[in-house]
Amino acid sequence: MVSRWPWRPYVSPRRFPRSSPSAARKRTSRSVSRDSFGATGTRIQFPEATHKICTSAARLSCWRETSSTTYIFFQTDDPKLGLTPKALGSGFIIQDAFVQWKASTAFQLVGGLMMVPSSRNALQSTASYYTLDISPITTVNNTATQSSALRDAGFGADGFFFDDHLLYRVGVFQGERDRNGRDSLRTAGYVQYDFFDTETSYALVGTALGKKKILAIDVGADNQGAYRSYSANVAADLPVRHGDEIGGQVQYFHYDGRQKFLAIPDQNDVMVEAAYYLHRFKVQPFAKFETQNFVAAVNNIKDVTR
Repeated sequence: MVSRWPWRPYVSPRRFPRSSPSAARKRTSRSVSRDSFGATGTRIQFPEATHKICTSAARLSCWRETSSTTYIFFQTDDPKLGLTPKALGSGFIIQDAFVQWKASTAFQLVGGLMMVPSSRNALQSTASYYTLDISPITTVNNTATQSSALRDAGFGADGFFFDDHLLYRVGVFQGERDRNGRDSLRTAGYVQYDFFDTETSYALVGTALGKKKILAIDVGADNQGAYRSYSANVAADLPVRHGDEIGGQVQYFHYDGRQKFLAIPDQNDVMVEAAYYLHRFKVQPFAKFETQNFVAAVNNIKDVTR
């Protein structure tokens, strides 16, 4: 078990916030104009037994509502700056860059570079992870699909029903491309139901630090050619003791690269995270369990439990 200071320097902007621009300015680090906002943030880690310092995320984010129906979001990142091998000159990457048009609450179109809606852990804000980083079993498909930090370029649609408690996201993305830029398109979809507080931001919540009451269930899918991936999750953030929080999630994945991605053997993976936030001390001890189980007997030697 490891403890950390749960400093949250950046919170993902809500898509089409319903509050006024003046109210929104209070939640961001700087207002550029009446309807344009920006934020910067850095998270610093001290990896155990490595005697070094690294930044897990250094970001610059900008977003603008050009009208009541159009929203633009742009975000850069310099991830894992200072890790071995040290590469301080690697520079920033474009993390997100998309435009969204809102026809109604139930139907919004989006296009650009964005998170692929395949699982809850893949859609979580890095600023609210229970643990220090994303689970490796969430990124099993990242390299084969030529994703950029779980993002891909494409078009999608999303929306909300039942007072924002039921959300869906679907999309068509580039996925893996051959040297001539040809291949079948990648498709992904995600459906979630929140029983208590709702989640309407671009990035979903990990820990809410006692500020929200969340109980959510979801399923997701990610396909390209013969490749298949499915996910299911139960997540909870429950405020207790006037500011503390009991939180955690159980995430299931099934990956099968088939003939499309030979580097992704048929497997069933499970991740369990649990944390308790102590608001008085601003500390959040957490525990994590992961298992990666390969279906074919010949791959059983690769099974991992940690």
